[in-house]
Amino acid sequence: MRYVASPNFESVRRVLFSLSSSSIAPARMEVIAKNKFLVWEQAINKKSNLLTDEKLTGDYILCLNYEKDYEPKIWVVEPDFIKLNDLPHVYKQAGNQLCLYKPENYHWSKKKNVREIITWAHQWLFYYEDWLINGHIWRGHEASHDGEQNQVVGKKNFQGKALNKTKKPEHLKNEPIRLKDKLSLSSEHKSFVNDQCHLADSQSRLQATEHHRPGG
Repeated sequence: MRYVASPNFESVRRVLFSLSSSSIAPARMEVIAKNKFLVWEQAINKKSNLLTDEKLTGDYILCLNYEKDYEPKIWVVEPDFIKLNDLPHVYKQAGNQLCLYKPENYHWSKKKNVREIITWAHQWLFYYEDWLINGHIWRGHEASHDGEQNQVVGKKNFQGKALNKTKKPEHLKNEPIRLKDKLSLSSEHKSFVNDQCHLADSQSRLQATEHHRPGG
């Protein structure tokens, strides 16, 4: 995990709360550990207003886990992408967590806004749907997935000397922690989503040899 000088926890909570209350896709948030860890879920369908100009044809639930001093992590939890094989552009060692940026080029810091990362997750879904129908070619932004996603970075003490201590997260895991009262897709959407989920998995296995790239 990468330990960083992150935005104030309350500022991240406020942004997510505002998104939950806005006109974009419905969302719900729960603070699991006060001022330390929160879970945010968003239900998306083809009628949703997204943070991008793209439109989707399927129905999804995104799950964001955020622990203070660590980068937010986002998964698609409905349909259950965690169990799918050969999904594009994900971190397989982290339960198919969405790969949304190059870690070496984007550093989660006090100047960053979690809204930006959610926007990229919306874009990821658009490119995933494109990938499903175009022969498994990923046409979104690409990044190498070699090695561990979040490398530990050095901190500095009050004298400015580098400290390379590894601080392990207390709550953040390689699979999503969900809300106690989970969001769910409506019953009329589930059959379509399950068919789509099965299609992605079966096509990936059939074309794995031809289209496989390490880490996505």
